[in-house]
Amino acid sequence: MDPNTTVCAPNATISLAVIVALLEANNQGKHFSYSSKIELFALFFSIELKELEACFGGFAHYYLRKQNIRMSDHGNTLTSASANRDDFSVTFSLSDVFDIEHFVAREPELEEMCKALSSDGSRQAVVLHGLGGIGKTQLTVAYAKRHRNSYSAIFWLNINDEDSVKQSFAKMARQILRERPTAARLSSVDLSEDLDGVVDAVKSWLSLPNNTRWLAIYDNYDNPKLPGHDTDLTAVDIRIFLPESYQGSVIVTTRSSQVEMGHKIKLRKLEGLQDGLRILSNASRRQKLANDPDAVKLAQELDGLPLALATAGAYLHQVMMSFSDYLRLYKESWSRLQVTSPNLSSYEDRTLYSTWQISYEHVEQQNSLSAMLLRLWAYFDNYDLWLELL
Repeated sequence: MDPNTTVCAPNATISLAVIVALLEANNQGKHFSYSSKIELFALFFSIELKELEACFGGFAHYYLRKQNIRMSDHGNTLTSASANRDDFSVTFSLSDVFDIEHFVAREPELEEMCKALSSDGSRQAVVLHGLGGIGKTQLTVAYAKRHRNSYSAIFWLNINDEDSVKQSFAKMARQILRERPTAARLSSVDLSEDLDGVVDAVKSWLSLPNNTRWLAIYDNYDNPKLPGHDTDLTAVDIRIFLPESYQGSVIVTTRSSQVEMGHKIKLRKLEGLQDGLRILSNASRRQKLANDPDAVKLAQELDGLPLALATAGAYLHQVMMSFSDYLRLYKESWSRLQVTSPNLSSYEDRTLYSTWQISYEHVEQQNSLSAMLLRLWAYFDNYDLWLELL
């Protein structure tokens, strides 16, 4: 190759100049002189191969050493950031919540929740409201499971009444202390006796700087304390159970449409017949229900209420009965409720109670003592039942 006839791009010239400079650095005291691009090219081609090898071998060693230092520094930064984040991480658990095996539909609602809870560092809140049995809790379970890696900790609280929510805070404290035993204020509170102190300590922990990626779910907020309604002493004011700092994420489930906080989402009945058939199919373990006219009629009768559909499906899983026979029992139960429970004014309540009544009567036929026990259990809390009572 003749350097006098070679046309070089400017970046090639710069590259050769850098190479020559590296050679000078590698050969201390040696200087390569050139006064033009042509001389530079001629100089490059006159350099012996062993000099180039020695130069780039040393440069490669230097470059890799610098990169290792940079990566080490970067790794230390990441480790430090990870450690700060992990200071507040708590293992994800839904042990206190009933979780259905197959969650059906509600993709638009899940997407809306995700957008509303996309945190910018400040607190984000979503209120799910709708009829009892419409699927508020199960939608929240589905969201928590799908997005659990987005949060450092997820806590579930039963806010049916003040005692329930305080007991939930005590469970939160135990959960935190199991994995974060050095949480100073929490470790100094009597978790059994001083429930008000527990609530304050947990709220303080949730308000700590950098502890911004938690999700607290306040379930069953069906008796909210509303402005101008001070006569109901059992009503709960959720504000006293929220951390003071404006950080983290909150989901509230309630039957009330009057809870005013965050982004409100009203859950409606399932609109598509196919969704109802899927719930029936999953709960009953029976397939191809779209081909069964009686299964289709039952799904239509239950009118898109997830809990009613799941209750009917669970019954049909346990009892060898056709959809036609169950539909007949359902209509008979509906008719009796009109006489025995006239206060059930809403269509949705009658639908739910009709399916429950069928299941209860089956238990009573099988074992009257079991039915009596069910009636007794109806008076106890559905979240926190003393084991010795069983």
